[in-house]
Amino acid sequence: MKSASLTLAALTFSAMLLSPATASAQTAKDGSSTWQRTVDAYSQMFHHIFHTPGIKAKVDKSIDAFEKITPQDSAYIVDPNPYKWMVRTRVMPQSTRMFYSYPWSSNVVENDLQTPWKVYHSISATYRRLTLNAAFSPYKSNFKEKDLNLGITAKVSVIDFYYRESHNFKGTSSDSDMSFDIIQGSAGRKSYGYDGFLILNPKRYSAQAVRLNIKEQIRSAGSFLLASSGNISEFSYGSMMSLGMPEHTVKLRSISFGGGYAYNWVPAPGVLVHASLIESLMLLGSAHINIDGLDSHLVELSFPSHYTTGVVNISKSFDSKWFLGAEFLCSRMSFKGTDSFLLRTSKLQGQVYVGVRF
Repeated sequence: MKSASLTLAALTFSAMLLSPATASAQTAKDGSSTWQRTVDAYSQMFHHIFHTPGIKAKVDKSIDAFEKITPQDSAYIVDPNPYKWMVRTRVMPQSTRMFYSYPWSSNVVENDLQTPWKVYHSISATYRRLTLNAAFSPYKSNFKEKDLNLGITAKVSVIDFYYRESHNFKGTSSDSDMSFDIIQGSAGRKSYGYDGFLILNPKRYSAQAVRLNIKEQIRSAGSFLLASSGNISEFSYGSMMSLGMPEHTVKLRSISFGGGYAYNWVPAPGVLVHASLIESLMLLGSAHINIDGLDSHLVELSFPSHYTTGVVNISKSFDSKWFLGAEFLCSRMSFKGTDSFLLRTSKLQGQVYVGVRF
């Protein structure tokens, strides 16, 4: 129970670290801030874990079994501390761009949308290899923004499950006859799915050193990766009949398989520089277009459709407890379909983070 109390205290302290003034920046109808609601949610989760007999023991037993599958080379990877918990806070500027075209009434409609650059804060809690992360903006906004993640990082594999929602897009829509602006807040996207990969050189390359900072890479090493991702997304914007454009939604489903390479460079003790690139081809997928509830048709996936992700990360551990770092992520997805359907999205995200192990 002592470790549970420490966890809750650390989560509250992490929320306060980001900005003392933002605790009241977003306030719900009941008077509670976004920060407080997030910390309360984590508190309830950990309370449930530590007050349910046998759950923590089963989690530990499962993780120990996975850890014994592949021994690691101690000349490359060491476990410098006995801590099981890690709490990390991030500040993340990011922006997403989306372009999609589809047939409508003998024309091809093209939509070019983008979210403005915005700073998000996130809090993540890790128990050994299991991580929960919630990201949100502490600044006032009339548009819904959600980003929730559940990640598992083992020696030989990594998988992330996510749910994202954004109604902050703005841009233009056009066809051969007209063009008009899509005002901010009238277009949105919801998506959920998973991203995962297998590590082919787990004895010398550590994803846990990059993602969790619970292992230390003491000699440089790299590994080829086998990757897979699945996604279900819904894109929509409201009716603009005064401009001749009805309400419409596009629902997308895809499964991708591919590979890549990751490398951990150790320029100095306690310093780690990571770079990785993954390219996946969509092998299964479809898009369903619904226009004003009247015109509805299915679009099949055509080749080549792909998904690309690149990451650069640098981190520094000061002792066995504290660490900080920075990361840049770039991802791009291209879905090509029949009937002149095309969807492309790209995301740029930076982050600066600080964390503590205990």
